[in-house]
Amino acid sequence: MKKIIDRIPYWIYNLLTLISSAISVISFVPTIISFFRISIQIKNGKNPADLSVCFTLVCFLIALIGLGFMFFVRAMKYRKLLDSLNMKYAYNYYVFLRSFRNNYITITKRCSMKKDENNSNSISLLTTLTVSFLVQALDCLCNILLEATGQEVSACVKLIVPEKNNDSISMDEAKVFTFCRSTNSKTKRNSNNNNRENNAVFIKKNTDFRIILKDGEPYFYQKNLKEYEKDLRKIGEKYENTTDFYEDYYLSTIVVPIRIDRNLFHDNNFGYEIIGFLCVDSMSINAFRNEEVIKERNVNIVKSFAAELYVILNEYKEKSKEIG
Repeated sequence: MKKIIDRIPYWIYNLLTLISSAISVISFVPTIISFFRISIQIKNGKNPADLSVCFTLVCFLIALIGLGFMFFVRAMKYRKLLDSLNMKYAYNYYVFLRSFRNNYITITKRCSMKKDENNSNSISLLTTLTVSFLVQALDCLCNILLEATGQEVSACVKLIVPEKNNDSISMDEAKVFTFCRSTNSKTKRNSNNNNRENNAVFIKKNTDFRIILKDGEPYFYQKNLKEYEKDLRKIGEKYENTTDFYEDYYLSTIVVPIRIDRNLFHDNNFGYEIIGFLCVDSMSINAFRNEEVIKERNVNIVKSFAAELYVILNEYKEKSKEIG
C-alpha cells in the first residue's frame, strides 16, 4: 500500500484535495439550511418531517466524510513531501561527507611531500584540490538550505589573512578575503569581490565578522539586513559591510566562524582558533526566519559544515607551509 501511495504524483493529491473540499462545502450548505428549517419547525411547535431529518443527517455525514478525506489526502501529501525532503537532506550530507573523506585523503597523500620536479605537489595543485572540495561542499549546503527554507541560498568561504602571531587576531589589522563561492553565486560577485589575499578587506569594517571576533558571538544571523540597518541607526550605530551595494546580492545572511577549541590541543589554552568564516545569504527575507526552532535549525546546519571545513582548511594551511 505504501509503495502505491508513494507513486501517486502531487497533482493527484491536489486534485483530490480540491474535490474533497468542494464536497465538504457543497454538503455543509444544505445541512445548515435544513438544520435551521428544523429548528424553526421545533420552535413553532411542529414536528419536523422524518425525511428532512434524514436529509440533514445525510448531508452532514457527507460533509464530514469529505472533510476527513481532505485531511487524509493532505496528510499523505505532506508525508510524501517530508520523505522527499529527508531524502534530499540525507543525500546532500552523504555527498558532502564522502567528498570530505576523499579529498582529505587525496590532499594528505598527494601533497604530503615538498615540491618535486614534476611540480605534482605544488601550491597550485593543493589549492585546486581544496577549492574543488569546498565548492562541492558549499553546493551541498545550498541544496540543503534550499530544501529547508524554500528559498535560493548562496554560500562562500572567507579566510583570515595569516598573521605573524597565530595565537591572537588583531582587530585593528586583521583582514579577510573570499577563498571560494558556491556555483550558484552571481557571476558579478565572483568578478567583483576580494577573492585574492592581497585584496583582503579589514574585518573591523564588517559588522558580521566584527560581532563574532570582537564580541565573541557564536554566529551572526539576520533575517532582514535592511531592517537591521534601520534598527542600528535608531540607537546611533551603523551597519558596515565590505561588499559595495550588498543589497544587490543579498538581503539576509548567516555567518559562522570556521574554528576549533584550542583546548583540544593544549590543556588550559582557552578560546578558539578562527581561520575564517562560512557565510550563507539569500535575496529573500523569508529564507532565514526568526522563530527560535527554525533559527536554531538553520544555524546548526551551517555550523555542521563549518566544523568539517575547518579540518580541510587547516590541512590546506599546514600543507601550504610544508610545500612552500
